[in-house]
Amino acid sequence: MQSESSKRRNIYALAAEKAGFFFGLSMAGPYTVLTALAAQLTTSAVVIGSITTVWNGALFIPVTFVARWIRGHTERMPIIRRVLFTRAIAFPLVAVWLLLTRASNPALTLIVLIAGMLLFCLSDGANSIPYVDVVARILNAQERARMTWQGMLVGGLLGILGGVIVQIVLTPGTLTFPVNFALLLGMAGVAFLSAWLFISRVSERDVQANRPHTFAEGSQDGPRAVRTIFRHDAVYRRMLITRFLTNTDQMAVPFYTLFALNVLKMAPETVGIFVACQTLGSLIGPVLFGWLAERSGAHRVIQAGSLLQLLTPLLGLLVAILWNRIPGFANIIAVVFVITGFSNSGMALGYYNYLLDLCPGHDRPNYLALLSIVSAAAMLAPLAGGYIAQSISYPALFAITGVLVGSGLVVALSLPDKRQ
Repeated sequence: MQSESSKRRNIYALAAEKAGFFFGLSMAGPYTVLTALAAQLTTSAVVIGSITTVWNGALFIPVTFVARWIRGHTERMPIIRRVLFTRAIAFPLVAVWLLLTRASNPALTLIVLIAGMLLFCLSDGANSIPYVDVVARILNAQERARMTWQGMLVGGLLGILGGVIVQIVLTPGTLTFPVNFALLLGMAGVAFLSAWLFISRVSERDVQANRPHTFAEGSQDGPRAVRTIFRHDAVYRRMLITRFLTNTDQMAVPFYTLFALNVLKMAPETVGIFVACQTLGSLIGPVLFGWLAERSGAHRVIQAGSLLQLLTPLLGLLVAILWNRIPGFANIIAVVFVITGFSNSGMALGYYNYLLDLCPGHDRPNYLALLSIVSAAAMLAPLAGGYIAQSISYPALFAITGVLVGSGLVVALSLPDKRQ
């Protein structure tokens, strides 16, 4: 068993890694900075929507393969250290390209950006199963919830600084394009590297000491096991349906920034305000969701997060209808980013903790793989959103998204409390 000092060190290291990750994400977020960078390279809404598609797909697709591969490895921390170091260097490589080429070839620069995102997200996705396995072994449910919200809270505080940095760097006259975006991606890389250094402090010995929580020999693996889980675990099936339907909010999320810049005619430096608003939501969310998770269970977090996911397209639709009728109403779009940050902070506290409460330890990789498959199924949502925005209108995009997410909320309300 872990000593108390060892457990405290591990909790601090895991929380610090999470904080560093969210700080880096505030300067290289797919819905704000990366979308704004892509908008400098192309005017196609479908292509810009592919940024989020690549992000979501690359995050979730590796999990299915890692779930099978990891069974042959007894250690977890060496895997985590390797993939998170790769994650840390992904955006600095894009920054170097921007500095060397000055984005003289926009199409090629867009390809390099997408390649950097792929490297980042594939590494982060490959980390998910060994990371969750390590956390499940060395922390109990209450400690997991506390570590998660504390790390996200500190990350949110740092994210406010990140939002200020983005606003200053992207203000016209401060730095020229693409030096401004290269600086942001380079600073994000430093934050991700610090996250890697922190998690490297977790001792594999402590993970091995809690080996009884790991996978049982002879447990099923592969597609057959995944199909069996989906067929026979009705509660988990409802959770997956909730995840799929509420994840269709990704149809609209990448386009709030474009809607603000292209339709509402807001200034480019407004992106920094959006980052700050999203960070503010991420700052409030962990505290409230953490309290809710510890007090009432992860299923309540999923339900509350689903409601917030529904509010964003409804608010976007309201702004799209009223912005040119009520002076100053366009500024309400910033609230969408606050709510997005708030709801995103509930994902780890909700779905992953509910999964760990629900599934037997020996089937953890299969449960995680199935959740990732369902999450990845929504990766085409931004492409569909880009097509709707470009071919029909932004109000149509927000209305369709609201109907789909609202259906997910209805299913979420049927999830029971599964705490042991």
